[in-house]
Amino acid sequence: MSMQQLAEKKGLFVTNGDIVLGNLVPDPHIDSELTNDGLQFSFKDRWGCARTADMAFSVPMQIKAEVRSSVADFRLHVGPNACIRINGLDGFLISRDPVTKEEKEETALSRQIAFKPNEFVSIQWDILPGYSVVKLNDEELIRITGDYTKLTNTVHISSYKDVSVTVKSLDIQRLSKGIMGEYRTVQVPDLRSIGSVFIEVKDSTVASEWYATKLGLTAAYLGNGLGTARPIQHGVGITMLGDPGHNAGVRLGFYTPDIRRTYEIMKENGVEIVGELRDHGDFAEFNFKDVDGNLMMVCWSPER
Repeated sequence: MSMQQLAEKKGLFVTNGDIVLGNLVPDPHIDSELTNDGLQFSFKDRWGCARTADMAFSVPMQIKAEVRSSVADFRLHVGPNACIRINGLDGFLISRDPVTKEEKEETALSRQIAFKPNEFVSIQWDILPGYSVVKLNDEELIRITGDYTKLTNTVHISSYKDVSVTVKSLDIQRLSKGIMGEYRTVQVPDLRSIGSVFIEVKDSTVASEWYATKLGLTAAYLGNGLGTARPIQHGVGITMLGDPGHNAGVRLGFYTPDIRRTYEIMKENGVEIVGELRDHGDFAEFNFKDVDGNLMMVCWSPER
């Protein structure tokens, strides 16, 4: 593995295809190290794990990970309740029901579950509203019945005391139900942050001066009908769109590093796009509506 796939001092990159969602981060009290093989961690006295920091995922979803364990035993969790444990030496799988918390051991899988200590394996867990499917090295092991409908939480990977676990990759995909009832992965747009709040003003020059003198914000007129105003310290700024007709309104603006790709993905996902993608050279944007008709914007600028 290239060290470029690792987020230095933060953990392993969690991906959605070729989009980086965030990081898989070890609990601070456990021993951990980023190596060329991935994120390696272990604990001695107090239980710990590596988890998707500040990222919760909901059903239906697909979790794929490349994992190795010094004893060929590891666990994959979604929150504290939903869990699967796989042991490659004794050939068993234990699942925990997300609602009842009841654990069930599957021992009839010994021929399918066989891997050695310190051997990387690929685990895939497709979690759907009424059941989940577990695959090992791309072969289906079992379908587990359960009520996963309300499952929304962080994803964890763990083992037990004095066991070294290395996670080489973790990819989490959203699943969508097709017209024939089948589930498939869907791409998600790379919306990194709320980059700005967009407001329509009569005159950006006048509005910029007002925000500076009346509210003490750092404001400037950028030309071409655009103005900005930002808090002195930190926070999302305001972008003023000069509109002689002045149809007053407020829009959230999401920042994306690849606006053309984001535009195509959102169209493919059935998002209502309002107008076309507009490229202004050093700024590009397009508008869309959410499910309740709220008008929002996606924007890109090179300074980020």
